Amino acid sequence: MPLINKNISVIMPAHNEGNIIYENLIKTHKVLKRTFISHEIILVSDGSKDKTVSEARRASIDIGSIKVVEYSNNAGKGHALKSGFAQVEGELVAFFLRC
Repeated sequence: MPLINKNISVIMPAHNEGNIIYENLIKTHKVLKRTFISHEIILVSDGSKDKTVSEARRASIDIGSIKVVEYSNNAGKGHALKSGFAQVEGELVAFFLRC
């Protein structure tokens, strides 16, 4: 039985997180799946110049519930969140920020 009866969208801004993003996306998906919450993960690559996008796409192929948004210039976390919010389909929205 779902803990929350609504769909949730999780926005994850990332800048040059290629070395850890795949594992972070897989772990996030597993946690959400265990709670039986219907969800989508929106990874926003904020001008990453490393393998962030390719690793996020690999995670999307492996688990399916990930949207990958990218743009070429680093515009900051605020812009990344705004870009993520534009892709939201869930009724509830959460976002993760790495400090």
